[in-house]
Amino acid sequence: MKEEVKIKILFITNTPVPYGMAVTNRLMSLAKGITANNHEARIIIINPTEKSKKTKNTKTQGDFEGIKYQYLNKSTIWPQSSIARIIIYIKGIFKIMYKLLILTKSNKPNAIIIQNMPNIYILNIYLIAKLKGIILLQERNELPTVQNFTNPFRKLDTLLSKFSLRILDGMVLITEELCSYFKDKVSEKCILEHIKMTVDNERFNINIPYRPLSKKYIAYAGTMSGNKDGMSDLLDAFSIVIKDFPELILCLIGDISNKEEYSKLKNNAVRLAIQDNVLFTGLLEGDQIPAYFLNAELLLLARPDNLQASGGFPTKLGEYLASGIPVVITDVGEITNYLSDGENAFISESDNPTSFASKVTEAMKDYQRAKKIGQKGKKVATEIFSYKVQGLHLIKMIRKIINK
Repeated sequence: MKEEVKIKILFITNTPVPYGMAVTNRLMSLAKGITANNHEARIIIINPTEKSKKTKNTKTQGDFEGIKYQYLNKSTIWPQSSIARIIIYIKGIFKIMYKLLILTKSNKPNAIIIQNMPNIYILNIYLIAKLKGIILLQERNELPTVQNFTNPFRKLDTLLSKFSLRILDGMVLITEELCSYFKDKVSEKCILEHIKMTVDNERFNINIPYRPLSKKYIAYAGTMSGNKDGMSDLLDAFSIVIKDFPELILCLIGDISNKEEYSKLKNNAVRLAIQDNVLFTGLLEGDQIPAYFLNAELLLLARPDNLQASGGFPTKLGEYLASGIPVVITDVGEITNYLSDGENAFISESDNPTSFASKVTEAMKDYQRAKKIGQKGKKVATEIFSYKVQGLHLIKMIRKIINK
């Protein structure tokens, strides 16, 4: 039997690497999925990604869990001056073109996957990719209306958006909704592939020798700003739950550096008279997350029904499920394509704190049943959302494009 040729994939992005939030997790898990299937993945980050020195992303190049990465800029941190930022942005265009031009036959990738990238960059990358005979794909995990690139030339970028979609050989899309959205916006040659949310299951297959909190707690992890994940509904729901479980703690894991948003959440907790039962941990290191998840009674996501929910898919849900802890979520987007209420998750109505609270209470009152449901949720994460499974799917997609 003829041995398959190793596929080399180069990710080009402006996403923080190797540490970050949902977009970073998506990028790193896709890359790991490729290497786990015995192919090659590396990452180039064109511009700085950090706003201050209070970050773990200080190295401009390195190897993280077998994934080599390189920042083209000499620093991972954006300068304070707006003029300096514009200069870096413009220089980034030429730096990535030069980087691709000097690729030799031995290190030339079969495919470039662009992620979190302004259109003016995509067009320039396309020119070199075409010259080098490299196929060009784009990864999208949200509708364009909710994506926010660091881009000082927004108006020009908007004008270029239609053209940049027409030059792609393929798109890697996290939901079926995104496949439908982009179907009429790309060329006939472009292959749209639904590469589902990806999670590193092994990260949660560990024994935790300690409990981060002494009391029983339910937990949420994610953004504390805005209403992407329904923080207001979550607090309202908890104020109902606490009547039956007065000793229960709501543990909120995430960045609280935005003082205005943090104050809103604290004031809301005070208004609901639950402030003594709400704990803000702040932003945790990645290796701390498993301990908090695996010792929680339940993991919660009260995401509202909005554009972000319909086009995207919460990557944190993959980690929730992989932990095997019972999950309480809302019925938004494509979640119920994979999960069923009372079978492998507890699913409430969206934008309805009372419904969400009833599901939390249902799980807590019959916790032996809830634990069985949590284990079935873990099976979904292993069989469907594993980075190895979706990485193989991505490799097959790229082979299909190459062999066209």
